[in-house]
Amino acid sequence: MYKLATNLHIEKKGEDKFLKQPRTNQGVRIGEHLRALLPKILGEELPSTKEEVLRTHLMGYELLERGIVVPKETVDQTSYFNDLSPLKLVEQGFFNCKPSRVDKLKPEQKICFLGVPYDSGASKPGCRFGPAMLRDVSRAYGFRGSLFSLETRNEVDISEFSADLGDLFLERSSLDEHLGSLEKVYQGIPKGVIPFMVGGDHSFTLPALAGLCKDKAEDVTLVQFDSHLDLQVWGKFKNGIPLNLDQPLHSNFVSHLHSRIPKLKSIQLGIRHYQSIPAGKAKDVADYLNVIGTQITDQQCNSWSIEDLLDKLPKGERVYLTIDVDVLKSSDMGNTGYPNPTGISFDRLLTMARYVLKHNQVIGIDIMEFGQSSRRDEQRRECELITTLMVGLLEGMER
Repeated sequence: MYKLATNLHIEKKGEDKFLKQPRTNQGVRIGEHLRALLPKILGEELPSTKEEVLRTHLMGYELLERGIVVPKETVDQTSYFNDLSPLKLVEQGFFNCKPSRVDKLKPEQKICFLGVPYDSGASKPGCRFGPAMLRDVSRAYGFRGSLFSLETRNEVDISEFSADLGDLFLERSSLDEHLGSLEKVYQGIPKGVIPFMVGGDHSFTLPALAGLCKDKAEDVTLVQFDSHLDLQVWGKFKNGIPLNLDQPLHSNFVSHLHSRIPKLKSIQLGIRHYQSIPAGKAKDVADYLNVIGTQITDQQCNSWSIEDLLDKLPKGERVYLTIDVDVLKSSDMGNTGYPNPTGISFDRLLTMARYVLKHNQVIGIDIMEFGQSSRRDEQRRECELITTLMVGLLEGMER
């Protein structure tokens, strides 16, 4: 037995009206069929024929799936929807791929996109708009139906091998709750499907990678393109390790990853040559960086030969690839919290990231911290730059 969800709203499209559930972003047309069966679905009337019993059951199940009705015994509907799915489906996915729930992903869908429109964990707001803007621009990329690579002479139809899980639903009270919700999502992603997250502030890489590392005994490498270390380089240290970590944020999530995943190692590329640390902490920070892994600065990324850079990248490892867009030089990427005038070029970033994808077992990807601009022309240009980066990464994975 069911009852109507309490947070529904009516949406008009042309002459038709739809009952819409904002949590699932799904609805049902308000027509004669619904009006006839809804009283029976809600137990206000009894079906009069066997056929009507069957139709009532089928329609009731469909409305439950879409979030239009909930089980009658449900007391707290907010908790019900939170437990049901922390993701809100979109009507049309990245690169026009089909929307999907996690439990409906198919083996041929190698990539599943998801957005995290959140920036309260970041120092500067704006990146909560990133997923929606990039999703919108990506849909226009193959406006004739598909893409064609002039380099490989191959068709690149991303929609054929991908699905879009939608956006993380963010109407809860704390960042910790959001992080926990995303970790559960990642734990449920089928093996062989690679999640591609678009953010949103960088702290969400923490639950993404933690959720994928169910077996803590397995080796995994974090390849991080970023102008910041995102390590906790303040507070007390012991034996090269921070004693007490602050709440997970975009500025220290890598420290939390290393505390949770014992066999994690990191290679961080494009890091600003000079980082701010507390006075007198140079020895502690240097020891900590040696424990974490390898750091290659923006100046080194710009001055070394591409061959020397590729030689530093992992091969034959389980890898999670994370890209903070502030790794790019600020003349290319200004719509982020901390634009970097000495950042790396788009070509170098794409070449190195593609190398990582080609030579390793990639378990997850994200592109984070892309924000909003007051200048429409700049906004569009940078959206297209990041969308081109996404296509460049995905093209190599399709083959």
